[in-house]
This record gives sequence, structure tokens and C-alpha cells, in this order.
Amino acid sequence: MKTYDLTNSKFGKLTAIHPQRTNTGLYGWLCRCDCGKETVVRTTALTHGHTTSCGCYAHHLREKGIPNTKHGHTHHRLYSIWCDIKSRCTNLNVPCYKYYGGRGITICNEWINNFQSFFEWSIANGYAENLTIDRIDNDGNYTPTNCRWVTMAVQNKNKRKRGLENA
Repeated sequence: MKTYDLTNSKFGKLTAIHPQRTNTGLYGWLCRCDCGKETVVRTTALTHGHTTSCGCYAHHLREKGIPNTKHGHTHHRLYSIWCDIKSRCTNLNVPCYKYYGGRGITICNEWINNFQSFFEWSIANGYAENLTIDRIDNDGNYTPTNCRWVTMAVQNKNKRKRGLENA
């Protein structure tokens, strides 16, 4: 398993200090939150943007009576796809960033901070559980006009040839 040095990398309110196993034995990082508390977080939860504080932010919202939900679809497959798109286009710590954000591929303003917009576009444009998101122009951005829902067979025909990663 390939490991990445995330030492001193910032993930929301968390700063990675050093690698440490979680209490369930998974690979993780000891992180210090901006509030001062330390917590161990799974590596994937950090790099995919799923955990961005020690829990203090959610606690702060609850104290103010604000629900910690914007759309109610956190456990939907589309939410995971949206998070993955954002991560590979914006998070330098994600291994595949070099193939997306590192090549200048971005996610449009309409979707970057608005899951509901991405969700509604997906439902209106053929999303199904057996399909995957595909960029029509492989050098183009994630936008409503450049994305579609296709089978893996179709998507595999639309990917860059091996050896062009540095092109």
C-alpha cells in the first residue's frame, strides 16, 4: 500500500501531525484542530474532505440550533461522486490530483460549492446507479455541458492513453 506524507497538511480546521493507526486499526493521522484538540482521522477521510474538524464545528452548529445538513443526501452515491470530483480537482494531497487539478481540470462554479445543483443536474440528465460520470472532452472541465452519465465501457473509450499523463 502506497503511503503519502501529509505532515503539516491542512484539511479544513485539521492539520496532520504524524501517521497513527485509528482505534479500529486503519491507517490514519493524528491531527490538531484549530480549536486545539487532537484527534486521529482515517487518511481517506482527510484526503477526500469527509472530516475537516475534530467535531467542534458540528458542536458549534448544534449549540446555535443550526442543523448540520444542507441537502439530506450525504449517504447518496451522487454525494460521494461529487466529493470525489471536487477532491481530485482541488486537493493537492489526493494522489490523482496530478491527472485532474494538476492538468488544469476544474469543477464549475455552479457545482463546486453546491451539491444540490449537481444532484438536480444529474437526475435531470440520465443518472442511474450503474452509470459513471464522464467528461465528453477529456481535457475539459466538470461542467453541465461537458459531463454525461455513461457505462464504464463507454467511459473507458474516452480516457487518455497511458504515457500521456505528463503531457
